[in-house]
Amino acid sequence: MLNIQKKIEAIRQKPEHIRMRYVWVMVAISMFFIIIIWLISLSSMKNDSDTQSDWRELKTSVENIAKPKETKNPEGFRSDNSANPMDRSDGNNNTNK
Repeated sequence: MLNIQKKIEAIRQKPEHIRMRYVWVMVAISMFFIIIIWLISLSSMKNDSDTQSDWRELKTSVENIAKPKETKNPEGFRSDNSANPMDRSDGNNNTNK
C-alpha cells in the first residue's frame, strides 16, 4: 500500500502535462476493460435465445405503452373533457357570491 502512495506522490510532483498523460493512459486502460466486458455480455446475450425473446417482449411492451389509446367518453362526461364541474354551462353553478 505504501508503494502506491509513493507512486501517487511521485506523479503529483511531475509537471501537469505528464500528469495528464497518466490520466489519459488510465482512461484508455479502463475503457479497454469496460469494452471487453461489454462485448462478452453482448455475445452471451446473442447466444441466449431466452434473452432474445425477453428483449422482444420488452420492445412490444414499450411499443404498446407508446401508442396512444382511444378512449370513449363515459356517460355523464362532456365531450370537451372538462373535468371542472364549475366549467359547465348548465346554469346551475353560481360563481358570483
